[in-house]
Amino acid sequence: MKQCILATDMTRHMDDLNKIKAITERIVDGQPILTDDLTAEEREERRSAVLELSVHSSDISFLARPFETQRL
Repeated sequence: MKQCILATDMTRHMDDLNKIKAITERIVDGQPILTDDLTAEEREERRSAVLELSVHSSDISFLARPFETQRL
């Protein structure tokens, strides 16, 4: 959970993108992100990276919302 909150830190933006890119390059087209043949460590790494990316994406997408929504 702490890592997801830290994922909103824009100083980590490029590092986080590179981490996701490295994971996606190892995934065969059509294969799920989490497969049964992964080690527990690899599964946790991928799971954490996807959760962090989701929170980070939500955080930076805030600026694309209409101004009226931003004031809430």
